[in-house]
Amino acid sequence: MKKRVSISFLKKYTSLKVICVVFLLFCREVQAQFLLFDDATKINDTEFLLTPNLLNQSGSVWYGIVHDAKKNLEVSGQMFFGNTDNGADGIVFVIQNNCINGGTQGGGIGYDGMPGQSLGIEFDTYENNLSTGSFSNNDPVCDHVGIQKNGTVDHANAANVIAAPVQMSSTNCNVEDGNWHDFRIVWNATSKTIEVYFDGVMRQSVNIDMVASVFGGVEDLYWGFTSATGGFFAPNAIRINPPKLFGLPDQSICKGDTLDVELPLLNTLDRVSANKPTYVSSSEFPFAGRNATDNTIGTRWASLRSNNEWIFIDLLDEYLISQVRLTWEFAAGLAYDIQVSDDSVVWNTVASVNNGVSNEIRTINFAPVNARFVRMQGITRATIFGYSIFEFEVFGIGQYLWSPATFITDVTSATPSLFPPATTTYTIKIPDKCNGPTLVDFIVNVGDIQMDLGLDTIICKSDTLRISPTITGAFGQTTFEWNPTGNTDSLFKAFPAISGLISAIVTDTLGCKDTTAINITLDSLSSQS
Repeated sequence: MKKRVSISFLKKYTSLKVICVVFLLFCREVQAQFLLFDDATKINDTEFLLTPNLLNQSGSVWYGIVHDAKKNLEVSGQMFFGNTDNGADGIVFVIQNNCINGGTQGGGIGYDGMPGQSLGIEFDTYENNLSTGSFSNNDPVCDHVGIQKNGTVDHANAANVIAAPVQMSSTNCNVEDGNWHDFRIVWNATSKTIEVYFDGVMRQSVNIDMVASVFGGVEDLYWGFTSATGGFFAPNAIRINPPKLFGLPDQSICKGDTLDVELPLLNTLDRVSANKPTYVSSSEFPFAGRNATDNTIGTRWASLRSNNEWIFIDLLDEYLISQVRLTWEFAAGLAYDIQVSDDSVVWNTVASVNNGVSNEIRTINFAPVNARFVRMQGITRATIFGYSIFEFEVFGIGQYLWSPATFITDVTSATPSLFPPATTTYTIKIPDKCNGPTLVDFIVNVGDIQMDLGLDTIICKSDTLRISPTITGAFGQTTFEWNPTGNTDSLFKAFPAISGLISAIVTDTLGCKDTTAINITLDSLSSQS
């Protein structure tokens, strides 16, 4: 019997057999992905120093798996703020829908000024007011926890305050005591509640439909931690308990059957370059190459004053690319090529511009091409200065990649059919526009039920034939249908002495079947007696 099973990873699903709702979060993760930016350093797989004990530092760490805000999220661990009351500036837990790695330094705690939509839970260890610091954040005296949105840390900014600040510790005004402090942040998607716990005590609880009121209906969100120091500083560090991921249920099919998989379709042209690693032929301080991919128009890259300068982006994965957008400063390129590469060594030109002008936003379309690296190769400048770009944006479409490439209809398809003849572990590469691909394992168990009724036999007419089947490769319990009796028995069957074929059909819980028979012969002497 041919059996087809459909697995749906779509957010809106109808399958009653398999429930796999949030594909990127609920898959079996091969390796936890925490991505570090700027001055942040890794201590071990779950502990990170966000800012060293130095002036004017900023660092952030982001979890690389997108989260569906329709599902609960709990992040917990420990925070360390140094051991001096004059340290600064604290840590912010951020949920955002962009590919942004942080905001400003100092009293902004790495969150202030972050572009786009975001929600920030600040664990602030410095009182920033006009009399105490360069930032006027209307901070209370004690170290505090507040909830803000859209890159704002000013507690007087009513439009962006979600919860007014409260003392961080329920017992102490100062948490910069050289100790690690427990934290727990809970998003309940059903009640639309955010709860913040510090040292085991709830410090904030707020009801908010953050998808609607903060993210404009966007449900795929990223989370992480930012920190920064300014004129005062501390070694702000974080320990993160690994998130509770839900394993993608392994599927079982009968040998010879087909499993249809339905992944979210990847057919939308999207910006895939924000905050990706960026490399340049040269730069003028402080206009570094990363400024061209930091998702903000307020920063820029500037090369030295020569013609053949370049900048390229590592997209961290291969995309079907068809568009580039360059936001030029006054020091623009007059003639330049857009080039792509698979290895950043051999480059192919996909578009050329020969009429560039200052201060323009140039959108360049070309035939779709698969590539990981994209470069602006300067030829001649429009001014006496170098090349200066506010934003270098690449637009493309991601693609899946299945391995092994056997017993599958299409290794890059969102809707492949799998038909392995034996149990097989498939690995799926899932693209992500912010953090690069994630690998997940998906096991297809193949049932190959086989039944042995024994050898053909000769019996006496007065005997009773007892058959005890031997079953291998079955899933769950088995049932039997015997012929000629038609009865069902899960262990054995006793027959009066007959001559001819006795057959059985065995069926397991999965529905896999096997049919076999033995031939029974009555002893001729007993027949004559």
